[in-house]
Amino acid sequence: MGGSRNSKITTVMSKPITSPYHDKKFIAVISVVLLLAAFYFIPTDCYASFTGSFIPAHRIAFPLAVLTLCGAFMIPWQMALAMMFSCIGDYMGSCSNFIMQMGGFALAHIMLISYFIRRYIACKGAASRRKKSFITLGILTAMSIAIISIILIVPSIPKGVLQIGCIIYMILICTMLATAIFQRNGIYACGALFFVLSDFILSWNKFVAPIEGQKYLIMVPYYLAQILLWIKAYDDKSRKILR
Repeated sequence: MGGSRNSKITTVMSKPITSPYHDKKFIAVISVVLLLAAFYFIPTDCYASFTGSFIPAHRIAFPLAVLTLCGAFMIPWQMALAMMFSCIGDYMGSCSNFIMQMGGFALAHIMLISYFIRRYIACKGAASRRKKSFITLGILTAMSIAIISIILIVPSIPKGVLQIGCIIYMILICTMLATAIFQRNGIYACGALFFVLSDFILSWNKFVAPIEGQKYLIMVPYYLAQILLWIKAYDDKSRKILR
């Protein structure tokens, strides 16, 4: 019996540990997105003369376009829609239409919030005390960022439709951050935090004072945020947590 038991243990231990992150399609998608994100930072003078005006003007949206197209098949539908609306926001931003840019990202955050709520309901295994601690952490973190934004940024935004729109957007992104923290998952929390950091720097640069190196300080956290959210959503679908 001892030999039989040992052979069973050996058999179990010899089975390869599979991870959705080892899938060739996943590796290909993330590699392309990383290359396109790096391409955004290449000075347009290096290629504008032989690519025309469209690529240099709208290259900011290319990484999200890939995440959107591949996400239609590889991640849950709400997260895929969040990527699509983010891509629209990027494109509108490249067209210098800030209101439409903000509108696209507002819709993206609505999709993220609905996804995180749906996921929270689907994952019922954690102890109630642990759940409550993450709920408290999420609410306090979101409220702290909202208060800081109201004190430091909102007064510098021109009064009227733009200021009202920015306040609504701030509420949405802070709610998105809170619901991401509710997931008790580091990848989602980091992705949401990078998203908030990127938008905070963008808002400060636009409404309060110019920031040196703003291109990198805004876009590096932004691309990291979207990639992290996509990666974990891919894992969720692979493990059939959500479809």
